[in-house]
Amino acid sequence: MTFVLRGRVVTLDADLPDAMVGVEGERIVLVRPATVADEEPATDQVIMPGLVDLHCHGGGGASFTAGEAAQVEQGARHHLAQGTTSLVGSAVTDTP
Repeated sequence: MTFVLRGRVVTLDADLPDAMVGVEGERIVLVRPATVADEEPATDQVIMPGLVDLHCHGGGGASFTAGEAAQVEQGARHHLAQGTTSLVGSAVTDTP
């Protein structure tokens, strides 16, 4: 395994208060409850699948309808920092 994460793991099927997640490259290869034998120290981090926002107009003070690439980038970076891995930037009725 390339690296291992330890923390509270939330999946579609379970909420594990102390668990291990193993990652190789871009793939999750292991999810299991932690044991006393694990060397990775316990953390209070929450580990969960990336969030998908299917309808947003911006974020972090930026608007996707402003017509400015910098605003779109700022909004997308804000969502990424909050755990959103994919989003649909939605338009809204606005002045030209």
